[in-house]
Amino acid sequence: MHPDIPRFPVGAIDAHVHTRHSCDSDMAPADAVRAARARGLSAVVLAEHVDFDPADQGFGFYDTVAIDASIAHIRNSIFDIRVFKGVEITYQPQYEDAIREFIRAGRFDWVIGSVHLVGPDDISRPEQRERYFATRGQRQAYGAYLDEVERLAASGLFECLGHLDLCKRYGHRYYGPLDRDLFAPQLSRILGSVTAAGMHLELNTSGLRQEPGEPYPSLAVARQYLALGGDKLVLGSDAHSPEHVGYAFSEVRAMLDTE
Repeated sequence: MHPDIPRFPVGAIDAHVHTRHSCDSDMAPADAVRAARARGLSAVVLAEHVDFDPADQGFGFYDTVAIDASIAHIRNSIFDIRVFKGVEITYQPQYEDAIREFIRAGRFDWVIGSVHLVGPDDISRPEQRERYFATRGQRQAYGAYLDEVERLAASGLFECLGHLDLCKRYGHRYYGPLDRDLFAPQLSRILGSVTAAGMHLELNTSGLRQEPGEPYPSLAVARQYLALGGDKLVLGSDAHSPEHVGYAFSEVRAMLDTE
């Protein structure tokens, strides 16, 4: 982790932005940085996707040389905002050794670990949601997802846990709001592991522009993390287009400060 990243106040840095160097974004890296500057941010992390499963849509897409060249060009041409090289890695326990070696060799400023798959099912892809969610109840569908998040938090591989409860993005359509009481033990264990490991917890604001209408995780879960002694909360927009960089940061920061 770059030592300057934790020094930014919550909401001053967008710690999770994807550009055309990710398989699911067409945004030019310079446009992402200009959008962050226009939002009044002090810094932005370009955290491109990395996937290790050959069945994943992003497998083999990551191009280290092209990414390094883009970041070097931006740093040499846009001077009034800090730009960090990050990565968002899809965590699957069977690829831990490969993930560890990739991180070691990558010289990243910021490493996000996220869960997108439960076994062979990619719960983050709209075309696969029916197969996963329509055949399971909330306890089974979300419980299996959170099992994977628990393994991620215990792995010691990552500096930040990304979108803790992304499962509700499409699950919301089938079950309605996530029942926190139903998953209280799992959520407590995850937050405890994150706190004990000194990981950052991302409050991902993309959920506010999607069906759940709340961040990943919810503000209630973020406050639970803070109550447990966690002091490494960061905001990430998960932007794939310029208009979403820094999305709703000022509103979320205000809610954290006042509620």
